[in-house]
Amino acid sequence: MGLFASIDRRRAATAAVALLIALGAGHFMQATVAGEEGVATLGDDPEAAPILKSGTNPRKLPVPPAATLTPIRLQPKALPERVTIDPRPNPYVPEDAAFSPYGLPCAPKMTVDLAGAAMLDVTISSPCRPDTKLTVEYADILLDGTTNDFGLFTSSIPAMDSSFTVSATLEEGIHLRTDVEVSDASDFARVALIWEGPRVLSLHALEFGADYGDVGHIWSGAPKSPDRAIRGTGGFLTEFVGEQSSAEIYSFPIGHSPASGVVRLSVEAVVTSENCGREIHAMALQTGPLGGTVTREVALSMPDCESIGEIMQLKNLFQDMRLARQ
Repeated sequence: MGLFASIDRRRAATAAVALLIALGAGHFMQATVAGEEGVATLGDDPEAAPILKSGTNPRKLPVPPAATLTPIRLQPKALPERVTIDPRPNPYVPEDAAFSPYGLPCAPKMTVDLAGAAMLDVTISSPCRPDTKLTVEYADILLDGTTNDFGLFTSSIPAMDSSFTVSATLEEGIHLRTDVEVSDASDFARVALIWEGPRVLSLHALEFGADYGDVGHIWSGAPKSPDRAIRGTGGFLTEFVGEQSSAEIYSFPIGHSPASGVVRLSVEAVVTSENCGREIHAMALQTGPLGGTVTREVALSMPDCESIGEIMQLKNLFQDMRLARQ
């Protein structure tokens, strides 16, 4: 009996100690979690939403051990290959040598289209001959020019007669020609001045009593436009400046202008260091009242270089235009 009583008392003491330890641990956990950490609790209503209570000094969330972390490897984006843009034109040349680097036929051609005021739009296309010098000739007028980077040359020329031929010559002995008919060419009186080299001479037209600087003074400084002649209100000047030859052509609408009077025509030459003491060769062309063109060759002797800056005036190179009211 004594032995069993002793055992029961030991068991009771052990159970009491275990109970005290459990109660202490529970009190410690409750005080620590509720007092220092934020927890989500429900109110008296079981349907209530959770309320987050934060402590005065919240602790950071625990970080799991490194062994439990799984690294995520991001694949870098593939960079595009470097793109190089060639600023030059497409260098591709077709195997067929009859085409330009732009795929255009190499064969040169010339087109002549009629425009207002009895003008002609001349287009010369030679795609395989860019930057090529050429000459255009018609009605005893010789003009020179150069094709652009695409082998194209354009110009507008006044018709000097109702029927004539426009021809063009390119380097390498290429010749083009077109016959044209201009039915209204006789409605315009025209004078043309052609000379060798760049700008040397200057053609002036003074319409119906106008003086220098007036609205009726037509020259390279105030050439006007073909629209003026189309309306019948006055004339206009067309200029061509080249390396070998240059020209100026004055046109007046005699066929449909209500004006009457005289248009005075003259030529001026400024003495410069480039032409002083030299002889200038020129050609004067003037349309007749019954059609056709009168041509006159001129050799102009310029004064010596002591006269640089002076202006020479030629008043008798052309006949003045005398217009009667229609």
